[in-house]
Amino acid sequence: MKNKPLIIIAIIVLLFFICLSGCQEQKNQNGNQTDNSTNGNQQHNTTVNRFLGDWEAIDIAPEYETYSFYANLTVKNYLVQIFEEQPLPSESWFNYTYDSTTLCFSTDSSPSSPDYMSICYTYVFSQNATRLTLSSNSIVIIDLVKMLPT
Repeated sequence: MKNKPLIIIAIIVLLFFICLSGCQEQKNQNGNQTDNSTNGNQQHNTTVNRFLGDWEAIDIAPEYETYSFYANLTVKNYLVQIFEEQPLPSESWFNYTYDSTTLCFSTDSSPSSPDYMSICYTYVFSQNATRLTLSSNSIVIIDLVKMLPT
């Protein structure tokens, strides 16, 4: 029975690591905090979504454009174009997906539908995540600043 203390210590260490295995905080490649939690048999890996909220396009005068990102992975694009000195507002809704480097917009239509649209950009957050730059082939396509809540 001289191994009994060694077995007890091994069991305590094993239980300690099992208990702490679900308490770790991780960061993805963007530095976003991830939360690993278990709900029953389903494991969730959620990333803090820095896109959420309202963003205003800059440097597109005389037009005005905003993007509103929602937690349900939809985005509303509001655009006011000037035509013959008259403002013409329009509103479009898209789905969005993202990973550590790419943000994609798509329509609800099936990919085989002629109405289907999908476009992807590489993105960069800057200025403490208050500026969002969307690029394609290293060319800036959309430059956005975070709008303050009203």
